[in-house]
Amino acid sequence: MAINGEKAPLAALTWFPEAFGNLGKKQYEAALAMQRELLDTLEQMNHAWFARAQSEIDLAAEFFGKVAETRSIPGVATACQECITKQMEMFSEDSRRMLADGEKLLRAGTRHLANGASAVN
Repeated sequence: MAINGEKAPLAALTWFPEAFGNLGKKQYEAALAMQRELLDTLEQMNHAWFARAQSEIDLAAEFFGKVAETRSIPGVATACQECITKQMEMFSEDSRRMLADGEKLLRAGTRHLANGASAVN
């Protein structure tokens, strides 16, 4: 806008109370902190699941090694039974980890949402 050929200052924005600016800044910082925490949690989960995938590969390699060494049907059956037992244990551990990871994400999100709600009030 030009008044008398000169640019007018941003007078329209000067009526905003400082609290509005601080509120927006606080919400932005809270959202950024929540994203940072969620990404850190997801990174930790990613590392744990990658290690889990590696252990599955190791188990398969161990199973195939035992089957290759075994010269009898009962030996192969024993190797299969051991492998299945380990897989069931890993599956049980995976279930617990999934619940724990879901809880971590839920806690992080609700903690920041609760903090954001109290900041707005």
